[in-house]
Amino acid sequence: MGFVSRFDVSDLKRRYKCDYFVETGTGTGEALAHAADVQPPFIELRSCEIEHSLSNAAARRFAHNTRVRVITDRSSNFLRWVCRLVPANTHIFFWLDAHFPGADYGIRGYGDESDDTTRLPLAEELAIIARYRTGHDVVAIDDMRIYMDGPFGSGNLPDNLRAACPQRRDIDFIHEIMGHSHDIRVTYENEGYALLTPKEPTRDA
Repeated sequence: MGFVSRFDVSDLKRRYKCDYFVETGTGTGEALAHAADVQPPFIELRSCEIEHSLSNAAARRFAHNTRVRVITDRSSNFLRWVCRLVPANTHIFFWLDAHFPGADYGIRGYGDESDDTTRLPLAEELAIIARYRTGHDVVAIDDMRIYMDGPFGSGNLPDNLRAACPQRRDIDFIHEIMGHSHDIRVTYENEGYALLTPKEPTRDA
């Protein structure tokens, strides 16, 4: 579980002209609450959560805010919908936080979900973004220690969770899917983050 507040969302929003905030894995809505307070404000904020109890609670929490919408669905279905809904010339700040459905909140165990793309949907999420978007969006990802070892502030992945994680643990897939359009930077605070920002246009000498 990570914190979108570890990023300077306001600065990234301004620098890359992001008008939409899109999140996978609503949880209790803390990231949505942070993003909803960013100035200048996002025009719209959309989040999905696969666990009904969490999405219903988050929807009630933000019922007063007409800019926020919480949807109960798999992240892949949600992202296909959002990526086609938002015009290509309107940029998105993506916060990808969906994995181990319900486990961080004691609803299910970390290994309970047998379907790999539901348990760990990041590769599919990035592939959808790469397919439907133009490469001008910002993508922030948490829990990088799922995919790699390193000097993480919260330590490396506990041994009891490794069986539920990919057998091959590296982030080559992120570079393969997004490296052509984005610069990729990993930081080690908490359980690890990745920030994908659009590559600057090359200039002829």
